[in-house]
Amino acid sequence: MRRCVSSLLKLLRRISIDNVEVLSENPHYAPEVYSGDQLLEFAIIGRVRWVAAAL
Repeated sequence: MRRCVSSLLKLLRRISIDNVEVLSENPHYAPEVYSGDQLLEFAIIGRVRWVAAAL
């Protein structure tokens, strides 16, 4: 998710056709809900890929 010039790593969950909940794995950040014109404020710019391996 990108807001202005900063980038954030968040989880997205569609609540309904025009509502998206933005979640953080960090419990100190409350979920945010975006709807309608607010959905134009952010853009999905990639997908996180994580691979775990023994060093």
